[in-house]
Amino acid sequence: MEKFSLEVNGYNREEVNNFISSLLARNEGLVDLCSKQQQELASLQKELYEYKSSNDKSTIINDAKMMSSRILNESLLKADEIDKNNELLKKNMGILMRRMNVLIDQEKAILKEFDDLGKME
Repeated sequence: MEKFSLEVNGYNREEVNNFISSLLARNEGLVDLCSKQQQELASLQKELYEYKSSNDKSTIINDAKMMSSRILNESLLKADEIDKNNELLKKNMGILMRRMNVLIDQEKAILKEFDDLGKME
C-alpha cells in the first residue's frame, strides 16, 4: 500500500499524481494485453471451429504428414549444421595442437640452450 506525505491541505499532490500515473500506465498495459489475448482467442476459436466442422479426416492426416515431413527436414538440416560445426571444431583443434607442439618444441630448445650455457661455465 502506498503511503503519501501529509501537507497543509491534505496529501502531497505530486506523490498522489505520480501514484495515479503509475496505476494508469499499468492498467494501459493490462488492457493492451487483454485485447491481444482476446484477438488470439478469437483466432484460435475460428481455427478450432474449422477443424471441427471439417468431416474430412484425410485433411487432418495430410496436415499431420506435412508437419512431420517439415519437422524431419528441419532436423536433418540441423544435423548437417552440427556435423559441419563438428568438422570445423576438429580442424581447429588440429591447428591448435600443432601450434602447441611448435611452442613446446621452441620452449625445449630454449631450455636446452640454457642447459648448454650452464655446462659451459
